Amino acid sequence: MQNAPSIKQLVGVPPTVVYFESPHPQDVQEGRMEYHSVGSMLRLMNIPCYPVAIAGKAQLKAKLQELPSVVQLKASSQVFLHFSSHGNKQGIELYSGEFVSWDDFTDILSTWPPEFKNKLTLCFSTCEGLGSQLIGKGKWNPQYRYTVAPYRKVEWGESAVAFAVFYYLHVVRGIVIESAIDTMNLIALRESDINEGQYDVYACIPGTVQATVTRLKNPTVHAGLAKLFEMITDAKNSYDRGQRGSSH
Repeated sequence: MQNAPSIKQLVGVPPTVVYFESPHPQDVQEGRMEYHSVGSMLRLMNIPCYPVAIAGKAQLKAKLQELPSVVQLKASSQVFLHFSSHGNKQGIELYSGEFVSWDDFTDILSTWPPEFKNKLTLCFSTCEGLGSQLIGKGKWNPQYRYTVAPYRKVEWGESAVAFAVFYYLHVVRGIVIESAIDTMNLIALRESDINEGQYDVYACIPGTVQATVTRLKNPTVHAGLAKLFEMITDAKNSYDRGQRGSSH
C-alpha cells in the first residue's frame, strides 16, 4: 500500500486535494477521523491527496500561507482545499478549541496571488459550513471557484460518504459540479429535511461577490426524491416489522 504523497510530490499535478483535518480530542480518542476513510478512497481513485493535521490556529495559518509557494499550478490545474472539523455558521473549531471565523480565513488567504485563488474550490466538511461562502467576499479579485459545504448540521459518516462521492463524480468522472452536488444531497437526505421542504443539504456557491445561495426549485426533482425516500422508509419499516415478528 502506498502512503499519502508528500506535498512536494503534488507539485504541478492537477487536480489535487489538500486535506486539512482538525477534529475534537474526543473524536481522535474514539477514532472519528474522516481522512482515514476518505483519504483511502481518494488514493484508490488516483486523486493526489495531501493530509495536513491541524492542532491550532497558528499552525493552520502557517500551513495555508505556505501553500501557494509549494503547489505550482499548471494552466488546467484545480486545487480542492478540504476542511474537516467541527463548526457552525460563523466558522470552524480546531482541535485546540480555538475558533477560526470566516473573516479569519479571509485574512489568512488574502495574501494568496490571484492566479492561485481562482483555481481553488473550498470544501468544508463541517456543520453549517456553507457560511464559508463569505470568505473573501468583496476583498478578492478574482476569487476562488466554488465553496462546497452543507447548510445544516451533519454527521461524520454522512459527510465523509457524501464528499467521497463528490470527488469521484466531479474529479474522476468529470461530471459538472452541480450534478455531483445533487448526488451528495441524495446521500445525505433525511426524513426531517423532506418534511421541512429542504432537498439540498449541500450546495456549491460560486466564489464571486455577486454569488447568492440558490436552492433546488424543480418540483419534479422534489417529488422524485420524496417518493424515493418514502419507498426506502416503507422497506425499512417492513423489515423492522419482520424482525419483531421473528423474535416471538
